[in-house]
Amino acid sequence: MEKSVDRRILRTRKAIREALIDLIVLKGYDDIKIQDITEKADIGRSTFYAHYSTKDAVFLDSFIQLKSWLKTCVDMSRVDRKRILTHRLEFIAPLCVHINEDRKLYQALVGHRGGGLARDEIRKILFEHIREDVERRCQPRNPPKVMRDALIHYLVGAIIGVLSWWLDTKNSWAPEEVDEFLQSMIAPSLEKICSDYSVSPISGCGLSDE
Repeated sequence: MEKSVDRRILRTRKAIREALIDLIVLKGYDDIKIQDITEKADIGRSTFYAHYSTKDAVFLDSFIQLKSWLKTCVDMSRVDRKRILTHRLEFIAPLCVHINEDRKLYQALVGHRGGGLARDEIRKILFEHIREDVERRCQPRNPPKVMRDALIHYLVGAIIGVLSWWLDTKNSWAPEEVDEFLQSMIAPSLEKICSDYSVSPISGCGLSDE
């Protein structure tokens, strides 16, 4: 009996999440009300509140899959340490493939209709993973922290921006093409941060940790 109840709970939560995703694609996250979700999922308000306290809670529950895959893709990129020498962020390729396999979900989560909450969550995840990657690359030259931080913010913004554009527009780019474009933009920056800043012209611009 307990397992049957668990299955019903899972089905109801799935219906609520799928209703939210459909509505995001249709009208945008910010314009969705709880009533819209309950009508789309064909449930009562009391049923909704038995599972989720807010619209944001449903969204973040839907977001778990992307967070899990981001972690998996980043972990995959750490298998071969020699790849650091290529000045690529290796997790981008499998991430693009995964996103393309469920475009509807990620159009809602990552695209512009997903609202600021999605981008904030993605930004936090990417920032932490890219920070670790950049700090490994910087050893042993260790350029100024302010320069490392600026690069990390730049890379996070570029990745989110391109992925959002890719999902929101009807372009014909395959995941491999998105990856190659991003890598072509990223590689010069990673190569620069790995160089010896003591002999770089930028070293005279007052960039320091102070």
